[in-house]
Amino acid sequence: GLGQEQPQPATESPTFHSETMAVYPGDKNNLPYDVVVERLHIEEPEPPAPVTEPEKTFEEVLDEHPVSIQVNGQWQTFPNAKAAEEASYEEYKANLRRNAKNFRITDEHLGEGGPKAKFQANVNAIRLLKELEAAGQQASPEQQEVLFRYVGWGGLSDAFDPEKPAWALEYAQLKELLTPEEYAAARSSTLNAHYTSPTVIQAIYEAMGRMGFETGNILEPSMGVGNFFGMLPEKMRNSRLYGVELDPVSGRIAKQLYPKADITVGGFETTDRRDFFDLAIGNVPFGSYSLHDKRYDKHHFLIHDYFFAKTLDKVRPGGIVAFITSKGTLDKENSAVRRYLAQRADLIGAIRLPDNTFKRNAGTEVTSDVIFLQKRDHITDLEPDWVHLDTDENGIRMNRYFVQHPEMILGDMVMESTRFGPDSACKAREGEDLSEQLANDIQFLQAE
Repeated sequence: GLGQEQPQPATESPTFHSETMAVYPGDKNNLPYDVVVERLHIEEPEPPAPVTEPEKTFEEVLDEHPVSIQVNGQWQTFPNAKAAEEASYEEYKANLRRNAKNFRITDEHLGEGGPKAKFQANVNAIRLLKELEAAGQQASPEQQEVLFRYVGWGGLSDAFDPEKPAWALEYAQLKELLTPEEYAAARSSTLNAHYTSPTVIQAIYEAMGRMGFETGNILEPSMGVGNFFGMLPEKMRNSRLYGVELDPVSGRIAKQLYPKADITVGGFETTDRRDFFDLAIGNVPFGSYSLHDKRYDKHHFLIHDYFFAKTLDKVRPGGIVAFITSKGTLDKENSAVRRYLAQRADLIGAIRLPDNTFKRNAGTEVTSDVIFLQKRDHITDLEPDWVHLDTDENGIRMNRYFVQHPEMILGDMVMESTRFGPDSACKAREGEDLSEQLANDIQFLQAE
């Protein structure tokens, strides 16, 4: 009818498509045909650029192919070069361990030098130790030369004191180098980690040689880094060595220096091997404190007395205990410890050392004794003279053994003032040579 919109005749028009849209003439944007085509052309994504692999290096190409090498004397094939290198490195480390030898000390001036020099030697040794442990490696002979110069922290307490400006650098080094546990152990050892001079070690071995000792099981408790092991005479080289050391750094260095020895890094109280050793030797710690060991707690032994008592149980009947200790073991007024020892062992003899014997090595002046005991096969109630004290011709009170054998005192006994009050001390005689004095005195030590 009139007024109604008439339908337009259908006309064919081209249709344009893309993957994302279809556009027809007269769309809602009223875009002309040629503009729509242009927009489609612009918005189509660019084809991705072809990916080109970077050129491989010769090593990378090699690592994609099997590699055959000799390992442990036999040809073996590995999937790639990296695996072959790892196998070769493991063989190298195993050979180092297999061929490792116990270190031999030939330096007569071990541990001598000023505090700063000792500190630096310690730091060098610790750094090398940690590098070896990180690589799982046994020290080579050249590396052992660095490790054996570790002398511990006796006399180096300033390095642990943040209030000492002159040691600020060293204090910071230790804090960075040591773990909290290692640091605590090192700091606590400044009072008693005193390393023994080669002169005294050689004299003790000479005494043992005169007693006929050639080979056997040797124990060194509280061994530090093992200087007694390092100076073992050639004629005793077939002995089996056993050591114990509480300080973790010292004990781990000892393991690197003496790979053929059986070394326990831990407290002496954690070990127990009765009637096993032929010789126990060393420089025991001393101080006014005790260790907890239920077998000995009832005796209330101080640290040095405990080492004597426990060690006597570890050596076999007829075995020898040759220990360096403070003069308190023989000179203290209370004779209970000496009575305990005398019930279980004979005193072969003792040598009193001048108070400067360890000054160069340990930075300390203390009167020390070398005591030689031989274990009996049974306990007795004997109470020999050396259990008791006496007074010498100068009115100085000391062990009766030294009053009766003044030739075993390598100096002059005098009274002097100390922070604990008046006390006796052995002073070196002017012009006397300690090695000659020791060589003379060991002739009086008779045992088999």
